[in-house]
Amino acid sequence: MKNIGLIIITLCVIFGANWGIASMFDAEWIEFSFLIGLVFVVIIWFFTSSGGYTTNLVRMSVQSQTGMKMEEEKKQFTPLSFFIPQLVIW
Repeated sequence: MKNIGLIIITLCVIFGANWGIASMFDAEWIEFSFLIGLVFVVIIWFFTSSGGYTTNLVRMSVQSQTGMKMEEEKKQFTPLSFFIPQLVIW
């Protein structure tokens, strides 16, 4: 039930952003749907992946401040319930 709620909320946010931007530019919503979809896919991917550039930056910062070597994370991406509908819409 929680996943369905996240899917519905994600869809509402995406459609709301698409409608809002289309209204601002006095255009049809379909004209901005590809761009909005691409932006949301990249944002969701960036915040749900681990082991990438941002993780390594934080790990190296902590290591330099404390002097303790931290284990490196393997790069992985696990699609959550709000990422898959975004790809379907996109």
